[in-house]
Amino acid sequence: MEPRAIPESLRAVVPDLHRRLSGTEGDLAEAATQQRIAASLLEVPAWRDFVTALRPVGLRPLWLGPGLDLARSSVSGPRLLVGLAATLFPGAVVPPYQVGGAAVTEVTPRGGSAPSHSQNDLAAPPHTAGFFEPVPPMAGLFACVRPHAGGGAETTVIDLERLLRVADPQHVRLWEEGRYRYHTSSRLGRTVHPLRVLRYVSGLPFLRYRRRYTMDAGGSLDALERLVNDPENALVFPLARDEILVHWNGTPHGRRAQVGPTPSDPGERRLLLRCRVQPATGWAELFLEG
Repeated sequence: MEPRAIPESLRAVVPDLHRRLSGTEGDLAEAATQQRIAASLLEVPAWRDFVTALRPVGLRPLWLGPGLDLARSSVSGPRLLVGLAATLFPGAVVPPYQVGGAAVTEVTPRGGSAPSHSQNDLAAPPHTAGFFEPVPPMAGLFACVRPHAGGGAETTVIDLERLLRVADPQHVRLWEEGRYRYHTSSRLGRTVHPLRVLRYVSGLPFLRYRRRYTMDAGGSLDALERLVNDPENALVFPLARDEILVHWNGTPHGRRAQVGPTPSDPGERRLLLRCRVQPATGWAELFLEG
């Protein structure tokens, strides 16, 4: 895959977009603030035409080339990312992260082997964002502010369409109809919850996956683990500065290992901004059974 270019008509007004959003008051985690941001962006014809041409976002990730200048400002950059999420998915909200309560968070190494994959420079196995949460988000967005100078740390997304095509149909049926369990991390008390591995949402398959925390074992889950970790089923995105990736959260994502050590200067370390998005209504009911 190749990144989709930002139209010149939109590039020309990007400075104005940042000025608009710098003056938008309110907590980014609040729906009212997100609505004001979306309304402000949609007043701009070039932005309106841009997001209309990108919809709908399906199983194939949306990879946007540079041009939105999210690194321009620590104020307007996150607002523009939230605005992109809110206008790409009309009627949706950008929910706050459970830890910290922010709508937009940073992914950057803070010490090589930190336990959280959002804070280390190790490979991150494929997983569904919000796996521990009662209701995982619908889609995720990553914006690269600064790639690692040494390379590596590419974002990966499972090619779920291919995975389901090559999988044993009996296994697919078990993933969809079976009832499994997962436990949360030690930090969250290792509580046990029901889990449905595969379901269909708005006609799209949604794979809820994080093998390390799935308690059940067996042939079908072992087969799924092999398929999820098969490089043939992975789409690889070496995000460069100012590039953005939007992906359906039912296609688990991960990260390749960083090449070389993490710089001692935090200002030189790999830095991504991330947020999630989900419908304002009707989404939670889809996950009542796990």
